[in-house]
Amino acid sequence: MVATSQISAAAVSVKQPRFHQLDAIRGVAALAVVLSHFSSVMASDPAGNIDGLNKALAYFMLTPLGGILIGLPAVLLFFVLSGFALTKMLQNSRDGYVGYAVKRVARIWPPYLLAIALSVVFIATLGWPTGEHVSGWVSKITGHPLSGKDVIDHVLLLGAFEPHYNFVAWTLVYEMRISLLFPLIYMTLLRWGPSKALSIYGAVSLTCVALHYFAKSQGYLPLANWALTGHYVLFFVVGGLIALHLAAIARWYQARSNIARFALLALIIVSYTYPPQIRDLGGVFAKFPMILTHWMILPSVALVVIMAITSPKIEALLLHQPLQWLGKVSYSLYLFHPLVLFFMVRHLSDNFQVLNAALLGVAMSLVVAALAYRWAELPSQKMGRVLADILRRRNAVPD
Repeated sequence: MVATSQISAAAVSVKQPRFHQLDAIRGVAALAVVLSHFSSVMASDPAGNIDGLNKALAYFMLTPLGGILIGLPAVLLFFVLSGFALTKMLQNSRDGYVGYAVKRVARIWPPYLLAIALSVVFIATLGWPTGEHVSGWVSKITGHPLSGKDVIDHVLLLGAFEPHYNFVAWTLVYEMRISLLFPLIYMTLLRWGPSKALSIYGAVSLTCVALHYFAKSQGYLPLANWALTGHYVLFFVVGGLIALHLAAIARWYQARSNIARFALLALIIVSYTYPPQIRDLGGVFAKFPMILTHWMILPSVALVVIMAITSPKIEALLLHQPLQWLGKVSYSLYLFHPLVLFFMVRHLSDNFQVLNAALLGVAMSLVVAALAYRWAELPSQKMGRVLADILRRRNAVPD
């Protein structure tokens, strides 16, 4: 065992309230989603003369760094990180369920409402992106007329709906549903051992995916949507189990040789980067069900969280200030970049080369994220804490 790889028990203490290296992981994942969307716009721009760029992107995505241009693994990583964070939150919480729910809703909902309101205003005043730069990918997620029912569905953020006004909203629907259920899930994780929990929730995931495909084939689209909630619970469970068994996981990692740790890193790269690209193989893989790749990606996103906590070198890298800042604004970056993308396609693509417009769009997304974090996220989080404190005081039993 290498001395420099030792990790003190305190470093993975059950009572440690926050792991700042995981904030950086969340920030990098959010940036990966942004890059994946802007690169998709570039690659499918019907008016762009960018065959060379498309080839370069295709080759880059086959490299070990290709994962930074793929959004799906990043979304699944969000779910694992949420399970970890919610478990730590419940371990250290003095709130009842209502206080917990208030904090969670305040964390997610008000900034989301602002993003939806801005999208609705954008569509109502400027219209959807149109013109020669609107690709097949953009045209699939835009163009839907404004309607009161759609606005209400977006605002509620719990039901089954098409996220026309913000194309990342579908992930927040599952985030909200599972977050509100998570205290019950947490109780099962405390009662069951890791093997039993993974077996049961793995079976639930498999059953829910089967139900999803059956319901979809029969045209029961709301049922298909709700069925996936049970599937995504598995990713929250994995994050929760990592949080609950940190000390044992740290001891396990410390016992690995350097070769074994390199093998784990290679597994992350393979499991994270290549399953989402399986359809690019063509032939029998052209219509491969993408949901099935979720289980192929799961080992990598779990290992990313584990190694971020248990590897001193990775932790030191993730604690650098730029990555910490990216982690702070990650939710706003994820939430508001669709609006920036719509604006870029709608107004700037005609005046810039597609590559320049995309690069400017990523930079604008970071600026908007910083503003939204300061003026939407922080006040929302403060409101949640204040309301939870009020509820805690009201429920306190007098001495």
